[in-house]
Parts: sequence; structure tokens; C-alpha cells
Amino acid sequence: IDSPGFDDTTRPDMEILASIVSCLQDPSYPPLVGIIYMHRITDKKLTGASRMNLDMLRALCGEHYFQNVVFVTSMWDTIPAGRSLREYESREAELMTTEIWGDMIDKGATVMRYKGEQRSGIDIVNVLCNKHQAPPLGIVLELKRGVELENTTAGRVLTAELRRREEKRRRE
Repeated sequence: IDSPGFDDTTRPDMEILASIVSCLQDPSYPPLVGIIYMHRITDKKLTGASRMNLDMLRALCGEHYFQNVVFVTSMWDTIPAGRSLREYESREAELMTTEIWGDMIDKGATVMRYKGEQRSGIDIVNVLCNKHQAPPLGIVLELKRGVELENTTAGRVLTAELRRREEKRRRE
């Protein structure tokens, strides 16, 4: 599933969440073996939308699923010639800190680099394909227990974000 990010300009976040859940619950789809989360290493800052996507990733997965998450830094092949890799390696190390990806890495998530060539892409996919069957995502377990989508952990994250945005608009 190539899912859209949250904070889309044309679709409400709850609609995006419902679309993702619909795919996850569709019996015609093969079982999900993992999640690949892409992040451009050329991005100098973590945007609000990126933080929101990470919060949603945590909420969708549940801690028990983090071992089936691969964080992939991309755009390594676009770094201008003559630029030191240290800046980008430092940025990658920062992403791996506790407040960004660190808590998920501590619980089994993997970090890899996509270098713009087929081999690194295959290596990333193989990390997930070589795992045994993945556990169900946290949101799937919540829905099976009868929790309404809006009341799942992910739904509550979206609701809190919507309230935060509304409050910010009111203040402005």
C-alpha cells in the first residue's frame, strides 16, 4: 500500500486514515509484512507534517509492531559532489535520537539508506520479506475489539491535532 501522508491539502486526515484502514481490512490484499517509512536526508528540519506522520505511525502500529518498521533515508544519490557526507550523516544520527525515531528503534525498528539504485531498494524490501509473519497492526487490533475509528489511538491523535490546529487558528 502506498499510503498518502497526513496533512494533505485536499483530503481530511480522518478520510486518509479510513482509506488506510480499509486497505488493511480488505481480505483481497495479502497480509502486511511491514512498513517502510521514507525520509529525505536532504530535509534540514523535521516539519510539523513529518512529526504528525511519525505520531500516526506510532499510533497505527503499536509498540509490538515496531520490529516490522524500516526507516529509510533517501536522496543520498542527490548530494552535490564536493559536499561532505558528515552533514548528512549527522542529520541521520539526529533522526535516530529518542525524540524522533529512537523509541521505535529501541523496540526493533531498522534504519537503512536508499542510495538511488536497485540494489539498495532490494535490500530494504528483503529486510521485511525475511521476517516471519508480522503481528497485526495496533489499529487493526483496536478495531477488532469494537473500538470506533475515531476512538482508536490513531483517531485520537488526529482529533488532538485537529484541536491544536483550530486553537492555533483562533489565536492567530
